[in-house]
Amino acid sequence: MTALGRKLGLPIPQLLSAVGVPLSNNPNSAKKVGDAYGHAYTTVTGAKGDHVRTLHDAILAQLCETVGSAGIHFKGGYGNTCKNIFAHCIHHNLVSDDDERHLQGIIPDMMVDGSQPPGEPGNYLDNCRHLVELKTLSQRGVLVDDRAQRIQRDVEQHAKDLDARDPRNTVYTELMSYGIRGQYVALVVGRFGEFSKDFIKLRDFVARQKAYAYVEHFNSSITGAMSMFKLSITSRWALMAARGWARLILDRRRDLINDRPNRAAAAEPPLDGAQERYHFDNPRNHTRGAFYHGEVA
Repeated sequence: MTALGRKLGLPIPQLLSAVGVPLSNNPNSAKKVGDAYGHAYTTVTGAKGDHVRTLHDAILAQLCETVGSAGIHFKGGYGNTCKNIFAHCIHHNLVSDDDERHLQGIIPDMMVDGSQPPGEPGNYLDNCRHLVELKTLSQRGVLVDDRAQRIQRDVEQHAKDLDARDPRNTVYTELMSYGIRGQYVALVVGRFGEFSKDFIKLRDFVARQKAYAYVEHFNSSITGAMSMFKLSITSRWALMAARGWARLILDRRRDLINDRPNRAAAAEPPLDGAQERYHFDNPRNHTRGAFYHGEVA
């Protein structure tokens, strides 16, 4: 309901009782009050809780699941971290918080191996291993593609700063060995579910991989199969982003406004992708609910 209200620009019922109530955040941050549409909850700064990280990790988990389900070699996500990609390039101990901050700034969210493309049509990710960075964007007046361009500048600056700390460090050289002259695949998700352009590159890369596997078993063209998988992937990613931001809004409504004795978790379904996968694979059953397995009347 929250995600749908955001999509249609309608007031969110769960927020109506807190309209005009100040949101609890850091005393040094700008103050905001609750609104009926969730704008203040997505843009407030200095808020307690790990809501943005939860949103980021949920979207990243969906991306990893999508890439992995296509049989593409990748690193990233829980239990498959990318933190060792640049570890061998650093030849001194990181002893200060500033050192650690710079190291964290260079670690990508994913590494996608496009070195063995299955065939045509060509894709930007072909013939290289690519580093991927995922960001969420709640700031007003900033486009997702503008934020995506900043990712590359920030990463390159981090690499140069790390190299400057020890002449033996080779972080920047290692960075340039990935992608096209070190170019990241920059994925940015805005607060209304808008995606940066690099999502299209990754989606089409995955769809092509799935299409080649599909036509080995079914009578279909590569073009037709790719179109089918593009639709499936786009729907799943868009729904995941919408539900993720909705969950952030409800969690912040719960945590930033202390007006209820019961602070139980917001009643949002788990973001595991099962519901949208069932809907896509069983379109005839939509009228009977997401998990109905019988025949449609």
